[in-house]
Amino acid sequence: MFLPSSNSFRFRVNFGIAAFSLIALFAGIRNLFSVIAMSNLLSYQVYLHRNPVSEYFVFLPVFLILPFLFREKREQNFRRLAQVLCPLLLFYPLLLFAWDNFFFLPLSLILFGWAAFRAGSMAAGPLRRKWEKDRHFSSAWIPYLVGGLYVAGVLWGVSMQVRAHKAMFLLYSDWGTYADSYLNLLKTGGPAWWNWLSTGAHWNPLVNLVMTGAIWIHPRAETIFVMNSAVIYSAVPLAYALSRAAGLSRGMGLFFAIAALLNPTFSHMNLTMFYGFHPVNFAIPLLLLFFLFREKGSRLGMGMVFFLSLMVQETMMIFWFGYGLYLLSRRQWRTGLPLTLFTLFGFFLLSSWILPRICDTDVYPQMLMFHSLGSTPAEVVLSPFQKASAFWSICFQWQNFAFLLTLMIPFFFCVWMSPSMLLAVVPLLAGICLRPSPDVKSVVFQYGVETSTLLLALAVLNVGRIMRKEHSRFPALLNAGMKRYPPKTLGLALCIATGITVLGAYYCFGMTKFIGKHTLESFFQDTDESVLIREMKSLVPPGSRVLSSERLRTHFLFDFSTDIFTVSRKTNDVLVMNLHDSMMDSPDKVEKVRRGIAFDRKVIPLAAYSSNNQQFVLFRIADPMNALPAGKLPKSSFMEFDSIGIPILESDPHFAGRYVHSGGNYLFLWQIRKTPEYDVDVSVLLECPYGTIPCLRAFGFGLFPAYSLEPGSVFRFEVNVPDVRNIKAEVIRRPFSDGKGK
Repeated sequence: MFLPSSNSFRFRVNFGIAAFSLIALFAGIRNLFSVIAMSNLLSYQVYLHRNPVSEYFVFLPVFLILPFLFREKREQNFRRLAQVLCPLLLFYPLLLFAWDNFFFLPLSLILFGWAAFRAGSMAAGPLRRKWEKDRHFSSAWIPYLVGGLYVAGVLWGVSMQVRAHKAMFLLYSDWGTYADSYLNLLKTGGPAWWNWLSTGAHWNPLVNLVMTGAIWIHPRAETIFVMNSAVIYSAVPLAYALSRAAGLSRGMGLFFAIAALLNPTFSHMNLTMFYGFHPVNFAIPLLLLFFLFREKGSRLGMGMVFFLSLMVQETMMIFWFGYGLYLLSRRQWRTGLPLTLFTLFGFFLLSSWILPRICDTDVYPQMLMFHSLGSTPAEVVLSPFQKASAFWSICFQWQNFAFLLTLMIPFFFCVWMSPSMLLAVVPLLAGICLRPSPDVKSVVFQYGVETSTLLLALAVLNVGRIMRKEHSRFPALLNAGMKRYPPKTLGLALCIATGITVLGAYYCFGMTKFIGKHTLESFFQDTDESVLIREMKSLVPPGSRVLSSERLRTHFLFDFSTDIFTVSRKTNDVLVMNLHDSMMDSPDKVEKVRRGIAFDRKVIPLAAYSSNNQQFVLFRIADPMNALPAGKLPKSSFMEFDSIGIPILESDPHFAGRYVHSGGNYLFLWQIRKTPEYDVDVSVLLECPYGTIPCLRAFGFGLFPAYSLEPGSVFRFEVNVPDVRNIKAEVIRRPFSDGKGK
C-alpha cells in the first residue's frame, strides 16, 4: 500500500499515480523516438525531428486504462500498476529541463529500465515457474546459436569496414599506420628487432606478432578487417562462456551473448570513427578470458592471460593497477600489493624509458594529449597540486559525465548490484577524462574498450551473485515500496531491465544499420569507389613510390611503397591527391604542394577523376633529362568564347562562364580573362523538381591551377541531369591557393 488511509482514497491515489506514470511513459517514448532524431557522440548534441508525433499522443494511455475501472480487482490492479510505474514520474522534471538535451537519452533509459526491473520483480516469478513447468524443448541448441551470433557479428563488422574502405572513408591513421608497420616487419632485412615491440607509438608486441602473421598469410586490407572483427565480437561467445562458468543458465548465457553483440562501444570499434583498427581491441577477449579462468579457479589460466594482456598496450598496466587497488580494497594484500606495485613500476618504465627510446622521442608519445597538465606521467599525476586550476576545469567538463553515462548505460543495473570492481577502471577512466579535448571522450573511439569489457564481465558476475543468493542492497532500493522477492526472480528482473537498457543504448549510441540515432548511412556516404581506385592503380608503374593524401594512401598500401604527399619528391614517384578532402588534408599543405608542382616541368599530369564532388589528381615525377612539356587547357579568343551558349553571371572579373544544354546534357565552360594569383573551384547548383543537385569541380580538373594558365584558357565539363529548372554557378576561391599560407 502506498498510503495508510481509506480504501477509496488509496484507490484514487494509486489510480492517479498509475495514470500520470503512463502519461510520463508515453511522453518519454515520444521524446525518445519521435522528437530526438539523431545524436552526435562527439559533441554530445542531439538533432530534433521537424515533424514529431503530436503531443496528444501522451494522453493515449488515459483512454486505454479507463476500461479497467470497471473490471474486478481494480484496486489491486491499479496498486500494482502504480508500484511498477511510479519511477516514471521522474520523466516530468527530465522532460521539463532536458527534453532537447543529450542527457535525456541515457537518463530516460535508466527510468525505463527501473520500471522494467520493478515489473520483472513482480511478474518474473510466476512466468519462470510456468516456463519451467510447460517447457517442451531442449536448450542444447543455444551454444550453436551463440556461435551463429558470433559469425553474424564478424560478418557485419567486416562488411562495415569494407564498405567504409571502398567509400574512401577510412583514414591512413590508425589502421593504415599499423598495416604499414606490419608490412615493414615482414620485409627481408627490415627494421630492427625492437620494432616488433612497438607500432603506432604504443607497446604492443603480442598484437604485432599476431597481426604480422595474419598479413604474411594474406597481405590485403581485408585481413586487418577480419582480424579486427574477430577480436571485437569474441565478446559474444566469451560472454556466454563466462555466464555458464558463473552458474547461469543457458538462456541467461544467450542473453548476455546478445548483450555483448549489441554493446554500443563494441559496435563502434570496427570503424573507430574513421581510424579503422586499434590494437587495444585485443584486450576484449583477454579480459573476458581472465574472468572466465577466475570463475573456474584456474590460476595458471589467469596468469597466462595476465601476461599476454601486458603485451597488448601499455595502458593495460594502468588497468591492472586499478585491479590491484580493487584487490586491496577487498583486503587481499598478498595479491593486491605486488600487483599494484608491479604495474605502477611497469607503466612508468614503459612510458618514461622504453617507449621514448623505441619511438625516438623525448617523452612518452601519448603525453601530447595531456599538454595542459604536464609533459610526463609524473607531472600529470601531480597536476591537482601543481596546476590545480587546469586540472579541476578539465575534470568537471560536462562531456566527462556524458561519456561515463554512455559507457555505463547498457549494464547500469547489473553493475550497481556489487560495484566495488569498478575501482579497477578508475585510473584508466581518469586518464581519459583528464584529456583537455572533449572530442576524444566518446564511445566512438577506442578509449572505452577496457571499461566496456569490464562492465560486461561485472554484469555477468553480479547476476550470478544474485542467483547464488549473495546479499545486495540495490534490489531493495530499486523495489522500494514493494515486497521482497526471491533471488532467482531478482536475477530475471535484472535481465529484463538490462535488456531494456542494452537495446535502448544500442538504439541511441550504437552503430546501427537502419534504425537508431547513429546509423551507418548517416555516418558516411556509402559509395563504392573500387573501379576508380583500380583505374588510378593502373596508372602507377610497378616499383613506383606513391605519395598520397590521407584517405587515399591505404588503397595503395599493399601494392606499392607509400608516403605522405608532403615529403620530398623523387624521380618515378607518383603523386595522388584528393583536392576536396579539407577535413583530413590540411588545405594550406595541399595548396603548397600544388603550387610547388604547377611550374615544375618534371611533374607530369597523369589523370584527373571526379566522383561525388571529390576531385582526384595524379602526377608522375619524371626524369628531368627526359621530361616533356606538360599539356595545358585549350585556348580560345574572348569573342569566340562569348558566342557560345548562355552566359553565366560571374562576380570574379578574372573569369567568364557560359553553358550549353541539349536535352539533359549541360556543358559548362569557364574562361580565364586575366590570370589570377589564386586557384578556384567551380560550383554549380542544378535545381530540379526532386531537389538541388550540387556539382563541384576543381578548375582544370585540379591538374592545371588557374594561376598557372594564360588568359584565354578554357575549362569545360559536362553534367547529365534531366529536367533542370534553374542553374546557379560561380567560381569559389580555394583557401591558401595564393601561396601566402596561413
